Amino acid sequence: MFQYDKIAIGCTLSSALYCFYNQIPLIFVERQKIHPFEFFEPNTDLSLLKIEPLRYDLKKPENDTTVFGASKEQVYEKMLVLLSLSGLVPFSNLAKSVNIGKKEIKVITERNKVFNVGYNSLIVFDDTKISGLSSIVKKDDNQPTQILDWFAVNSGCEHGIDHIRTDEDFVRDIFFYPSQRAAANSNKKDLLAISYLSERDAKYEYQYSDTYARFKIIAKMKEAGIRGQKNGKNPNYPERSSEPYKWISPKIQLMEREIIPLPMPKYRSTKKIKFCYDPPQQIIAENTIKLNTYTTKLLNAL
Repeated sequence: MFQYDKIAIGCTLSSALYCFYNQIPLIFVERQKIHPFEFFEPNTDLSLLKIEPLRYDLKKPENDTTVFGASKEQVYEKMLVLLSLSGLVPFSNLAKSVNIGKKEIKVITERNKVFNVGYNSLIVFDDTKISGLSSIVKKDDNQPTQILDWFAVNSGCEHGIDHIRTDEDFVRDIFFYPSQRAAANSNKKDLLAISYLSERDAKYEYQYSDTYARFKIIAKMKEAGIRGQKNGKNPNYPERSSEPYKWISPKIQLMEREIIPLPMPKYRSTKKIKFCYDPPQQIIAENTIKLNTYTTKLLNAL
């Protein structure tokens, strides 16, 4: 039987940072997914975590730029590597279910092996496939979440723009990134459109479907001056047009729509079990790195 004083439950960026700062073990069933276009605020100080680069300058239309802070995905992966190498992820990613009892938790791993883990206190960051928790105080299934529409760009994929912001909930951000498709050249870009909608709207309201997202993205690409392939000479040039050639509209094709799960609902804390909803920025601001720990030595060595 394992025995710990304090254990963190749930694999999120906040829990990984908390375990790193406080040197406590992390137990989870599923990792929270963080996509590559989640960033910290530009003024977030991550220098002690040895994260580089600390900011990204993405090109917008009309020679403007958007400044983002460090990649949350990069920080997340680095913290998990450090915790794993330090022995602070005792079941790695092998746990299939976790049941919380009054004095111990039961962890069932692959091949149905059962481990009992004693604890004095738990801090829960994510309840995915975690049973035995206290009653839910508040849950709102209609709150907005991130909707990710990944599109392949088949025409209009070569340009210098990295980011378009619309300031609307539906297709709020469009990020262009080097295509990862095997047939694409390194100078060609695909795109991710991020919306903030309820899960119900994303699934059942046609005006928020990936089809309408495609229409809106193409319109925004045209507004930004992104064009498709050449389509012959322009018969109106130069008398009635300054463009010597005609261009077709950009062409994009949906690869995948992802609906990011809602955050953990509000639970009632007990004497031994606390629930943490602090964002990563708050975890960083309220904690300091413990010196001379094995994890800190690994951080300095990497």
